[in-house]
Amino acid sequence: MSIKSCIFDMDGTLLDTIGDITNAVNETLDSFGFKKITVNECSSYIGSGTRALLNRAVGKELPESEFSVIFSEYMKNYRNNLMGETTVYDGIYPLLARLSENGILLSVCSNKPDDCVDLLVEHFFKKDNFFAAYGQREGIPVKPNPYFAERIIEKSGISKDDTVMIGDSAQDVMTGKNAGIKTLSVLWGYQSREKISSAGGAAFFETPYELGDFILNGK
Repeated sequence: MSIKSCIFDMDGTLLDTIGDITNAVNETLDSFGFKKITVNECSSYIGSGTRALLNRAVGKELPESEFSVIFSEYMKNYRNNLMGETTVYDGIYPLLARLSENGILLSVCSNKPDDCVDLLVEHFFKKDNFFAAYGQREGIPVKPNPYFAERIIEKSGISKDDTVMIGDSAQDVMTGKNAGIKTLSVLWGYQSREKISSAGGAAFFETPYELGDFILNGK
């Protein structure tokens, strides 16, 4: 396998966003009289899109009329403080530079709302780091549905055999499976090795440097 295209998850893979997400969730929960959650709880709730996050945070499946109000409040809160505590993981900048210098195509496929993905990419990364960046959009199912991963593969012109999904979650592993590509799982994010393994994850990396070595050298 010769890796020529890397599709990166965002939260827990490129960026440590959990502080800002937790703050926005708690501000929203407080507004509607729900009990606040901890950072660790929020970490366990993310990965399947905003609907799943908010339903898990309130502890029940919300009816659409109630969810839409809470969702709007959450998005207002999150957009107002999108980068207050968010940071790039150590080693990510050198990793992306190293891959780009070696001709690897880079892209983002996230379950974070699409406008937030665009703002974070523009703020934290050079625009030319990623040839494509997709987030959650209305009417399109989130990962592990392979819709956006498949759009990226089509846009890249690179075969599935030479494309990998890179993420910190079971959802990313399942996305890779559904798209017919290999997944490389990172261990500096929000899900445990055990949870990722339970979804079929088999290639694990402790650091961005180790990940880069594998992508470029196969070891």
